[in-house]
Order: sequence, then C-alpha cells, then structure tokens
Amino acid sequence: MKDSTPDRQNVDQQLAVLRSQMPDVYKSIQAEAAARGRVVYEWVRRALRGEPDLFYAFERGYVMGTPFSDPTVMGEIAACMVAFGRCSVCIFARPGTEAAHGAD
Repeated sequence: MKDSTPDRQNVDQQLAVLRSQMPDVYKSIQAEAAARGRVVYEWVRRALRGEPDLFYAFERGYVMGTPFSDPTVMGEIAACMVAFGRCSVCIFARPGTEAAHGAD
C-alpha cells in the first residue's frame, strides 16, 4: 500500500522536481549513493522533510534539502561557487555522520 500522507506526497513531489529540473544534482546523488550506500537516499528524503546537515543542493534556480547548521559550510560553498563558476551544488553529510543521525 502506498503511503499517501501529506509529508510523503510532498517529498515525492520534490523528488520529481529534482529528477526533472536538477539533472546534475540527481547525478551527484546517484554517484554518492554508489560510493556510500543507500543511506544517501535516506539523507535526501530526510533533508527534504526539513532535517539539516544531511543534504542541500541547488541548480538552475531550484533549491532542495535543508541548509547545514554550521555557518562556515554555507559560506565556503558560496565562495567556491563564485571562484569556480559553478551553477549547481550538491552537499552531503560528512562521512561518519550516518550513525550520529540514526541511519543504518
């Protein structure tokens, strides 16, 4: 049976936008999951529900996930975007944080 709760529907809608409008970010998610495991997909879903420090991305004017709570992370990302001319960014939790956030 499909979960039809508003929260689940909202996340599914955001994922559909991410897949269709943010192709570079979507490829980054797939690559990260290939390297670190399926926990990456859980991080994305949790971040789309509003949990910080797991996943944050933007591409072509779309923003998905939740910003990181460490203020230096967001400043460093902005500086790198300017320095390297990036138009998409995809940030994931640091290695080892999966246990801190209760993931498998």
